[in-house]
Amino acid sequence: MSKKPKKRKDRFSDPLKAQFIGHQYLDKPSMQLFRYNAENYIEIKDIDPSNIPGIDQDDANFYWFNIHGIHDVELVSKVCSLVDVHRLVVQDIVDTTERTKLQEFDNHLFFTIRSVSYDKEKQELENEKISFLLGKNYVISFQEKKGDYFEYIRQRIRESKGLSRQRSSDYLLFLLLDAILNNYFNVIDNIDQVVSTVPISEVVKKTDPEIIIGFENQKVQLREVKSYILPFADSVQLLQDGDSEFIKPPHTKYFFDLKEQCLQVKDHIESLIQKLESMS
Repeated sequence: MSKKPKKRKDRFSDPLKAQFIGHQYLDKPSMQLFRYNAENYIEIKDIDPSNIPGIDQDDANFYWFNIHGIHDVELVSKVCSLVDVHRLVVQDIVDTTERTKLQEFDNHLFFTIRSVSYDKEKQELENEKISFLLGKNYVISFQEKKGDYFEYIRQRIRESKGLSRQRSSDYLLFLLLDAILNNYFNVIDNIDQVVSTVPISEVVKKTDPEIIIGFENQKVQLREVKSYILPFADSVQLLQDGDSEFIKPPHTKYFFDLKEQCLQVKDHIESLIQKLESMS
């Protein structure tokens, strides 16, 4: 099961100052940057927090900042100041208990969702809050911990594969969300594989309490995943509708595809829960 969030009793002890709320996974944060266009790219793998490159919102390049470790509120605030982000949005970024949220401002769009992963050996579900800022020519992503969700996207940018360097920043956001959504499919498949390892003879007997408890735990995990994927789908629906000035009309079809995939995840979850109900 995922870790319980810390209590929120101190959140507004100083309403003018953002405060980290959650579990700290990393000793120190790290930050990477891609600056790219159709012809070339620059990658900085480990940015010095005291010397953060700026974002020129009037040039022809696209920028992708990625931050691992949102516990460093000063760093998050400094990065957000590059694109004039309101302090309340900064607080939303560093509060890991925040639910899925989509907000549009004059100069950027703010989107925060849950990513999930599954430890098959321990049969434990983990979740991570990931936030995005989308502007005219940039995406800034904030992760609680390091993961390999986005490595293949980095490789696509390096090698200029597909449309990765041809399209605008909203297309990059689509790629990042698609990578997170792929994790949802992996989690459901992993839980299904664990369930399938239980011998049919033991399922028929229904006498082993550990098996019954395991099935109940898996149903709880699946319902937790469902609680994340439904608001994910709702938010993507808003992006797909074409009302956001930050999503270009030719790209709304990609967000429609994301919404359809979210609904597929929901259907897989409900089907697997029914399977577990019949086995327990």
